[in-house]
Amino acid sequence: MLLFCSCVSKQISNDWSKDQNGCLQLRSRDLADKLVKQNGLMNDAEDNFLKVFGNPDTISQTNDAKILIYYINNMCENNHPLKDSDKCWAEFYFESGRLKSYNFPCE
Repeated sequence: MLLFCSCVSKQISNDWSKDQNGCLQLRSRDLADKLVKQNGLMNDAEDNFLKVFGNPDTISQTNDAKILIYYINNMCENNHPLKDSDKCWAEFYFESGRLKSYNFPCE
């Protein structure tokens, strides 16, 4: 049973990782919550987070935090979000190299 759960968790993580720019419609808020909780990523190291979520679509920096940004559920053309469409993304905030919070803005 443990082996089955591990395989399912890896598939879910792979779905997130392969959905660059959120164009495949595989990423969602629910999936992000599930991955963070199942893998115990709150207050965990950035390296461990990246093993689950893969490389971010973009990175931002504030005085206090590094922000890894992953686009979710976007309308795309040639694997790039359309300029005039609504966009949503997940922001994961790291302070001192550890995941402290995350949210899901849209515009």
